[in-house]
Amino acid sequence: MTLSMLRYFIAVAEAGSFTEAAAACFVSQPALSRAIANLETELGCTLIDRDGRKSVQLTPAGQVMLVEARRVLQQIEVLAQRVQRAEREGCAHVTLGYIAYGLLRTFRKTTMRPLETLTAAGVRLEPVYGAAPEIKERVLSGELDCAILPENCTQDMSGCRKLFVCISPMHVLIPKTHPLFGMPSVRLEQLRDSPFVFFDPKDLPHIFARHVGLCREAGFEPRIAGYGHKIGDVADLAYQHGAVSIVSEAFRYAASQEIDIVPLEGDHRGFVMVLVANRRTQNPALDQLFEQIEIGVGQKTEWIP
Repeated sequence: MTLSMLRYFIAVAEAGSFTEAAAACFVSQPALSRAIANLETELGCTLIDRDGRKSVQLTPAGQVMLVEARRVLQQIEVLAQRVQRAEREGCAHVTLGYIAYGLLRTFRKTTMRPLETLTAAGVRLEPVYGAAPEIKERVLSGELDCAILPENCTQDMSGCRKLFVCISPMHVLIPKTHPLFGMPSVRLEQLRDSPFVFFDPKDLPHIFARHVGLCREAGFEPRIAGYGHKIGDVADLAYQHGAVSIVSEAFRYAASQEIDIVPLEGDHRGFVMVLVANRRTQNPALDQLFEQIEIGVGQKTEWIP
């Protein structure tokens, strides 16, 4: 399997025609057709339905191939950019995924000295923002070197290494439309009659389960007003419905005249934040990052079973 095969296949899928794809790729149609046929032979499956229709159609296997082929070429592009940048700037890079600016800021604050040591050694950290499912997938695929995530988000990342960074205390997001707005802190029991907005359980199932569990431990079943993918979604829904949400202290940057984010009283263990990386990721600078943070926080790297 070659990169040319992948490019030809993507061109056929996007153009819907072997003739147009060959023209777009500046090759003859027979050469392009042979490449696609060789790709199908190597994979042992049919990717394109050739039933005589004017426009080609992808088989179910071809649809999966299109998604994965695009992802491979994107990774190749990222690889080339990173190598070229390293050549220009003369330093190593570590890509770090994050799901909220507050978590990145907390990570930087907690690991300030280790990061300063790495910078002095010529290692540069490249933050990459995204939703939790996307960031996790990019770490598992090796597209990202590592990510800073709540530990509860990493339970399905088997085979990855993780390193404790800090505990971010639990807070409550309260909109101006809620009666408790303006309180310096709240107890969970005070939220019994409030509607709740949670982060989408499809994105963060373990976080969702924990928050619901906390409400049940406090003696009530949370009344759910909606789900959000990001802190902005959660804040907007909370404001619309006069609802509350349990969040990390790291989200306090989102507080405003319309939204309060205040401490949750009680003996509630906060969000354990970890640095996580795929076992197979080969980047000496990543190993340096883990080593320096181990020294800085006094913890050892563990493996997710």
